[in-house]
Amino acid sequence: MEAKHIQLVAAGPDEKVWIAEITDEDETFKLKRDFLPEQESGIWDIYPGWYQIQGLVPGLEPFQKEYVKVEHGEMTRFLNFRWMLQELPKIKAYEPQRLERVKHQLHLELDEIKAAVPFEPVAEEIERQKEDLDFLENSSQAIAGLGMVRKRKAAIIKQYNDHFENWEEHWD
Repeated sequence: MEAKHIQLVAAGPDEKVWIAEITDEDETFKLKRDFLPEQESGIWDIYPGWYQIQGLVPGLEPFQKEYVKVEHGEMTRFLNFRWMLQELPKIKAYEPQRLERVKHQLHLELDEIKAAVPFEPVAEEIERQKEDLDFLENSSQAIAGLGMVRKRKAAIIKQYNDHFENWEEHWD
């Protein structure tokens, strides 16, 4: 499943920029939103699904907490709240594919860490972590994990490298 990259900037000086995937229903807000982590600063990957977007794509009319649907590489904009509520059965039915997609994204992030830290104990730990992803119960948990890994990836790599560089010095 191929991602579309979307770049967002703030439409005003105090405005936040975000993309949230609609993943389920919510008792209070009717639609459950999971805020997606950036791929890199100001850039998100979006896949087939239902989203709410806040921000400005250069050259397009601003997204103002706008509901959209992405299907077959095309984005349908200006969807209203009622239409989104009618889509809830489809949104819920899409959960298995969404969960697998986010697990795949987590695998890619973990593989980057493994490639950056060439020590066998790290490779074994990363493979264990990838196996543990099978225990995730829903895409909300997976999206939260993806956000944490992306946010901490550089620190994780540094921590592993520092630990194992010192470890090798003790074994010389």
